[in-house]
Amino acid sequence: MIHEREDNKQEGEEEEDAQECRMILPALKPPDQKVSVWKVIKDAVGKDLSRFCVPVYFNEPISMLQKVSEIMEYEQLLVNACRPENAQNSIKRILYVSSFAIAQYKCSDHRTNKPFNPILGETFEFLTPQFKYFSEQVCHHPPISACYANSDCYEFWMNTNMKTQFWGKSLEVKPLGYQHVRLHVPMPDGSKKVEHYIVERVSSSVNNLIFGEMYVEHTGVMTVKNLSNGDTCQVEFKKRGWSGKGAYEVEGSAFNAANPSVKQAKIWGKWTETLSIQFQGQPEELIWTANPLPPQSASMYHFTYFTLQLNFLPPQLVNKLPPTDSRLRPDQRALECGDLVKASDEKARLEDKQRKMRKERETQGREYQSKYFEEYFDEESGEKGYRYGIRDYWQDRNKGEFSHLEEIF
Repeated sequence: MIHEREDNKQEGEEEEDAQECRMILPALKPPDQKVSVWKVIKDAVGKDLSRFCVPVYFNEPISMLQKVSEIMEYEQLLVNACRPENAQNSIKRILYVSSFAIAQYKCSDHRTNKPFNPILGETFEFLTPQFKYFSEQVCHHPPISACYANSDCYEFWMNTNMKTQFWGKSLEVKPLGYQHVRLHVPMPDGSKKVEHYIVERVSSSVNNLIFGEMYVEHTGVMTVKNLSNGDTCQVEFKKRGWSGKGAYEVEGSAFNAANPSVKQAKIWGKWTETLSIQFQGQPEELIWTANPLPPQSASMYHFTYFTLQLNFLPPQLVNKLPPTDSRLRPDQRALECGDLVKASDEKARLEDKQRKMRKERETQGREYQSKYFEEYFDEESGEKGYRYGIRDYWQDRNKGEFSHLEEIF
């Protein structure tokens, strides 16, 4: 849930900017509702999912821009990494960064519906007392969302470039590129040490698409590296065995650059429940516990309390958002309210409008230019990345200056 920590006030912000919370969606979905996957899967085998349109009843009522922001539910772990007692313990810091990278998968448990594909130029903001988060859809083919979040003690950025394919019985997603974390660690002398971490993520899959109960799985080795001092943490996401053995389990070790072959500490647990750490010769320490789910989560697409806030549109927020914000999408708003007919009609209308806008750009011989993120070459990953800073979204918001944004809905 969204905790009450006041540490990210910025000049020009008002108290009412902090979003109020809701506890339930406007319309509940029958938890046992079944959909015929086979009739669309047979046309999608071996194809890139990013270019395949699915019926609206396969969607959940949030955009991919909003789904990516779920990463921030456990941002407190990055705050914990920067606590004064961890200032002289770089291994403890990388364990907290690693736990943040693991805990972000919790929101995927039982989430078998697909978020709406963002429209090119679509944006999403999420402002809390703890942090600011902003994202933009910067590319359509392949679909790429770029995001940037910051608080007093950390920065986080990434993009969603990925490879997706249907394999008949499963859907596989392989992330391309890294997540980035920059910690601003307070030191005893009053200065701040800045550390840059990169996270190489594991592959994800949705299994049993045709027969049996669908489930989400993450497998492989996640590598977290502190580029500032060479510390590393490698975490194995174990593959589910027969009868569910090993499901959700993770286990890893942290190493420092001075002794790269000697394990300094271990981390283990389940990405759905808890994570613990232990240094050599010391007692184990529980550092993360998953937040409880809403009582009717199964009827709300298995959303967490945090996710319930992402498409919430209280009256005081309406006039502060740009016309491109995901909350203003009529198709996912209709789905959230239980109107599948309107959601399907609006989804088709928006897709047609996007095609016409793309054709118009091609006719005029111009390429789309993102408004807040610039493309650059990421030397760490060797791949294209997106960096926030073409202009300041929050300054535009405070001034109500969004004339440079297109009408996309």
